[in-house]
Amino acid sequence: MKKLLNIIILAFLTGCLSIRYSTIDLTNQTFLCDKGSMVGKTIIQLEKDTFKYSERGGLFIGKGVWSLSQDKKTIYLKGSTTLKDYKNEKLAFRKYINLELKIKNKNKLTDNSQIFIKQQ
Repeated sequence: MKKLLNIIILAFLTGCLSIRYSTIDLTNQTFLCDKGSMVGKTIIQLEKDTFKYSERGGLFIGKGVWSLSQDKKTIYLKGSTTLKDYKNEKLAFRKYINLELKIKNKNKLTDNSQIFIKQQ
């Protein structure tokens, strides 16, 4: 009976523990969010501690830094974008990137309104 109880507890704990990822697991990965034909695609390319960002099919391009939360279940992205055609101008339209993406599994990141799927 004690052995059965230990097996049940072990199975319960194993099922309840969530997987945590490290920066090595996410480095050199590309994630895509397709928002449809009216808005276009958003692409995030994670590098060692920086990222490249493309929104609306490449209309906005940018970069920034990313980090993992303490519990290793969330990615924080901070950076900025410019309009592609105006990136060398003195006056350019800038958009700030401040995303908090939850790691659902090794192939999916989400926030309240977006789902990013890992690209092969």
